[in-house]
Amino acid sequence: MACARCHADGEGDGQLAARIGPIPPLASPTVAAMSTAEIEALIRTGRGAMPPHAKRLTAAQIRSAAAHVRRLNGLTP
Repeated sequence: MACARCHADGEGDGQLAARIGPIPPLASPTVAAMSTAEIEALIRTGRGAMPPHAKRLTAAQIRSAAAHVRRLNGLTP
């Protein structure tokens, strides 16, 4: 998926991080507080430097990515 280019293994230190600036880690209290639906919406619509992925990823891929983010935070998808 496109996530690793910026988020790498979830730490926000992907190959594009040096070019676009700090990237929030995916395992953080802020992200852990988000619902699965909120994470899915963020992936679909983007925020800040993160582009929308609604046209790049299928609905199933977006659900899978959101579930992965939830697991990174020790939460059930």
